[in-house]
Amino acid sequence: MNTVVETRDGATDEFKRHHDVTQRRAGGDRICPKLEQMLLRSHISPAQSEAGLRWTRDYLVCFGGGGRSCLDISPHGVSGWNPSEQREDASRAYHAAKAALDGKVRRRTVLDLTPSDVVNLLCVDDLGFTRIGERLGMSAHLAQQTVERHLQTLADHYAREDTRRDATAQTREAALNKFEPELADKR
Repeated sequence: MNTVVETRDGATDEFKRHHDVTQRRAGGDRICPKLEQMLLRSHISPAQSEAGLRWTRDYLVCFGGGGRSCLDISPHGVSGWNPSEQREDASRAYHAAKAALDGKVRRRTVLDLTPSDVVNLLCVDDLGFTRIGERLGMSAHLAQQTVERHLQTLADHYAREDTRRDATAQTREAALNKFEPELADKR
């Protein structure tokens, strides 16, 4: 995930011109991604930041690096962690979120970018608003507002998903209690 990148030798001056780099007390540099900068500057809410992080994690697990060899695939139930299952879960979550972002859009932007493409530019590619604006054909300020709006849509989607998961279990318990109320305390 691109939330924290540390370097041993220190970042070059060229790199520092394009990224927010701070010195670690223990040595080395820490690069602060654009999503984190937006949260630190109060441009987005914690829920929007969390949505961007979830999006990035799911994207990277689903599509990013990592071995895709047959050696990554283990039988179900072995060692408690199965990389292929993790990729499958991440893919399911990513595509559901992508549908939430892109589902309301009938046409792409002038430059053929969907809302999910725009979120990727910030969260995955860690581009600044000037570069995102260039890709969208708008000012950096409008690009930032666009990204903020898409992050809010994403945060709303994740909130609904989390509520749905929690509500399903509560609804099931409530339904079971209606069949045999005297067993409610024993469950």
